[in-house]
Amino acid sequence: MKIVCDACQAKYSISDDKVQGKVFKIRCKKCSNIIV
Repeated sequence: MKIVCDACQAKYSISDDKVQGKVFKIRCKKCSNIIV
């Protein structure tokens, strides 16, 4: 799964196995924005 930070447009890739069927929050390493 590919995720883009709404605040700074940083791009992240997370394996589908870790997020399948889950609601999750991660913090952007670049700007500290919380991505839902």
